[in-house]
Amino acid sequence: MTDKTKSVSGITYPTKKSIGTDINGDDDLKKVLEIFFDEYNITEQEKMFYKPEYGKFKRQHFVIDSLVEFNDKKLAFEYDGPVHYNNITKIERDVRKSIELEKQGYTLIRFPYYLQFTKDVAKHFFEPYNVYSDEKYQRMLEEYCNIKNESDMLAPGWHTTSETPSNWVDKGFEIFLSDIEKFPISVRHQLVHSLNLYKAATNGKEWLVVPVHNENFNKLLSLEVEEKYLNYFFCRS
Repeated sequence: MTDKTKSVSGITYPTKKSIGTDINGDDDLKKVLEIFFDEYNITEQEKMFYKPEYGKFKRQHFVIDSLVEFNDKKLAFEYDGPVHYNNITKIERDVRKSIELEKQGYTLIRFPYYLQFTKDVAKHFFEPYNVYSDEKYQRMLEEYCNIKNESDMLAPGWHTTSETPSNWVDKGFEIFLSDIEKFPISVRHQLVHSLNLYKAATNGKEWLVVPVHNENFNKLLSLEVEEKYLNYFFCRS
């Protein structure tokens, strides 16, 4: 008889469902930006033109997910989905995009798909621009996430997605490992905990979730997770 508690690949289904709305694309990111940068103009899918160094065309452009006109600064927010880690062509394009944005005076801020706006994460992204407040954070919880308590928020990490780190290319791991050094320490614990839970659900197929031979990534997985950082929703816990 077929075991309906598992997917066709043998991964045990989560027993709980998130009650809130999580960040899952550039539209979601823009809605959060509108809460914190509520006094500033925000445009989406803004084109930035430039002269390429190579190729047939004299003029090309990049598209910015969300552009915030912040005083005398141009803040370019990008939502980085899985393709920014598992597709080397896309990653190379990201490198060129970063260079061109910097040349033209933009500040590039990338939000990776494995993050969620915990309070630590929100402060990390918004406090440098003096737009963070606990009042705005509560507004985000209620108006966007549809929850009242931060503890009901989906934790940063990988929960049910098939777009796990096992899919990434080497350059994707390099970017990830560099980024998590900049993020709050709580994020590291939440990411590792989510992966530990996911691995336990694979019924022997851990390679579907985490890479086998990436030494630096596997060193991260050896982190002893601290309970104080885990007061969020983990659907496999």
